[in-house]
Amino acid sequence: MSSASSAVPSVLRGGAALATVGVLALAGSSPVAASTTPTDALCEAARTQLLDDRPQRALDLVVAARRATGQPQLCYDEGADAGLAMRIASNALARASLEADEHLADWEFVRRNAEAALAADADTEEAQALLERAARHLDDDTPLDDAGREESGWAEFRDDTLEPLGRLLLSGLAIAAVLLLLARLLVLLWPAPVPRTSRAARVAAGSLAAVGLATSVASPLWLATASTTGLVVTGSVFLLTAGCVALLAATRLRLAVEASRADGVPDEAAAAAVVAALRELGAEPPRGTELPGGTDVRALAAAGITVGTARPRWLASLRTLLGLTPWQVTVHAHDPEEGDGLRVVVTRHGRAVGATVVSPAPLGPTGPTLDARTLAAAFVLHVVSRGYSSGFEPVAPVTDWLSLGWTVAAADLDDPAARRSLLGAAVDRDPGNLLAQVALRHERDRHTTDLRRLEGYVHWLGERARALGRGGRSLEPLRARLLLTATAVELDRQVLLHPPAKRARGAASEGDARTAPAPGGEREVAQRLAVELVRALNERDLDHGFAARLRPVAAVLTLAAFGAAARTAPSAQPLLDLDVFPDHLGLDRLQQRVLELARRWHAGVDRDPDARFVEACRLVELARPGSDRRLVTRALELLADEVQRPGGRERITRDPVLGPLAASGRFRKRHPAAPRSEMVELAPFSRHAEELLRLGLDTPSALWEATEDPATAAALADHLRVLPSTVRQLGEAAALAADVPEHLVAHRYEVFDALWECGVRSTDDLRALSPTVLAEAVKDAGHRRGLWYATEPDEDRLLLDWFVSHGATSLRVPAQRSGEADRSRSNRR
Repeated sequence: MSSASSAVPSVLRGGAALATVGVLALAGSSPVAASTTPTDALCEAARTQLLDDRPQRALDLVVAARRATGQPQLCYDEGADAGLAMRIASNALARASLEADEHLADWEFVRRNAEAALAADADTEEAQALLERAARHLDDDTPLDDAGREESGWAEFRDDTLEPLGRLLLSGLAIAAVLLLLARLLVLLWPAPVPRTSRAARVAAGSLAAVGLATSVASPLWLATASTTGLVVTGSVFLLTAGCVALLAATRLRLAVEASRADGVPDEAAAAAVVAALRELGAEPPRGTELPGGTDVRALAAAGITVGTARPRWLASLRTLLGLTPWQVTVHAHDPEEGDGLRVVVTRHGRAVGATVVSPAPLGPTGPTLDARTLAAAFVLHVVSRGYSSGFEPVAPVTDWLSLGWTVAAADLDDPAARRSLLGAAVDRDPGNLLAQVALRHERDRHTTDLRRLEGYVHWLGERARALGRGGRSLEPLRARLLLTATAVELDRQVLLHPPAKRARGAASEGDARTAPAPGGEREVAQRLAVELVRALNERDLDHGFAARLRPVAAVLTLAAFGAAARTAPSAQPLLDLDVFPDHLGLDRLQQRVLELARRWHAGVDRDPDARFVEACRLVELARPGSDRRLVTRALELLADEVQRPGGRERITRDPVLGPLAASGRFRKRHPAAPRSEMVELAPFSRHAEELLRLGLDTPSALWEATEDPATAAALADHLRVLPSTVRQLGEAAALAADVPEHLVAHRYEVFDALWECGVRSTDDLRALSPTVLAEAVKDAGHRRGLWYATEPDEDRLLLDWFVSHGATSLRVPAQRSGEADRSRSNRR
């Protein structure tokens, strides 16, 4: 029973006692009661209460009378009997209460003691309650067995323990929810960009937050009785907990991507494609030898990037409250009538922080067609990078997401002109985009033969690499690539400046071209760059896999840079794999250490295709013209995989060192090439390869006939989303390919490609060019790809006759386009 209900009978008993005292006082002054003294009447009333088993009331009367009369010994016997009865009732009640609190209580024992307590004091309400509880658990005829005792014990445990604890737990959970809500509000007020915390800091904050939340759940146990100091301490713990939770939520990097079609139906495949592109841009290790294969950002590698799925609203609200996935990306496809674009919305902690419309043709219908999902991933990466102050250094200087998107999309284009135009647009849109600057300069100057441009390019690369040396760990891969490219370009410049044949003539008097001294000081730039390159790749903070990939290439370049100096020494002995660097060459301690590392890294040359290519260049440069067949044989072996890679043969042909080797019969005999057999592999058709294959227009005759019909040509223009003039140009190109002489049908596409490089776009263009020069251009193109066209003695005459049949009589030399359409993109691998 509650204290309020037990206090009521006590008040009544006290009031009855006072009333009895008053009555007795009046009776003492009345003549009728003169024969009975007030004392006797009072004692008689107390005795009556004792006979009714109400000792508490009797005692209340005795005490009230003693106070009223001032006689402490008044009704002594009645008071003593009342006290004894109350002690008996109290002891019986205590025994019953203790037994009732046991898990498996003996309710028969409880009943007997409760009855004894009531027999001694009928006003004992606690005993009455225990008696009622015992009656509920007992069968008047059959005692409880063990199962019954367990059931009754569980009910008692539930009523006396679980329900009070449940109420306390609900109160604690309410307090924890308030703390989470407070932390959520703190996150919204957190300044941006947020600094990325270390793993140790996040673990410490998470531990404090867990302890604080557990404390908040248990706090109702002591909050009701806590002192002022306890309340202050508890409040401080609550505030610290909210701060730790807010810190974790604000610095947490986790994304969920959802996608839907134009009709609103969820599209998990599209979401997975965006997630894959986002991982490639922001979660992959650094890759690429001379150019980044992505962005070099790895911040998303530790973060969770998931494909969002439909979930109940309450679960989504809970995730938002807890900040488990702060970044939400929603991708909506356009209506088919509006094009293939995407609408992208990025939210952080429920607030929109970025939205855009992605178009697959940003430069208009005549520009390149890009992957909209790659551009969407670039937009998401740009928005996320603005939310953190570290971890996104490679893309941090980029202020325009389109510039970043065009930079990464340019790597997927096959047409060099389209790549240059897109990279130029990226630099124009955001001049601070270093990734676009590096890619554009590489596209323009990497394969040029202009010595002045090469020298300026080397200087530019060195300046950018030195500036990145102060940019932090995330920029080290880009810095290493710049130094590697600068070293390779400088060595190529030296080869163009002093070709092997020229050096051989200068060393003829000595009888050994390998010992021909290079002009003084001309290798110092390459040596200095090689030293910086080796030191950059030897940094401990550099990604291990990336460093292991570039170290063999750097080793070969370093040996090549110092090899010329070594060959000027009288005692230098060139070896097949490594050069000897005697102590008297005057190398300082740093250069000696760099060469030791280069020798060690050189062991991995055979495991990396780019290292094999550079090593082949070095061996060919070391070889004596007309002899040293071991070096040339080794170089041919190293190039075996390169000629099988897309664009690899063209890369070998245009290299200043390997070009003469590629033009030799020995190379073509060792690595013969098969002519191309698909029209869609050629420059004018490759942009529309997928659509042409789907329509069955993948042969010159089929495409030519389709464009000859006006209705079919108009339908094809709509399907390809190009202008009618573009379809007409495709038809003229197909007609040129279909007109190749029958005896060259096996090499039709090679002949067409060579003519395309010369600027020939249709059979009408043949009239303005020299047939002899055209024939030589075709043969040269075939030689570059390792093809033999002269299968019959009169091959040249038949080729000339074909040109003359189209009116090719002019002596004007065609403007060679240096095979830009097939230039290798192997540096992006």
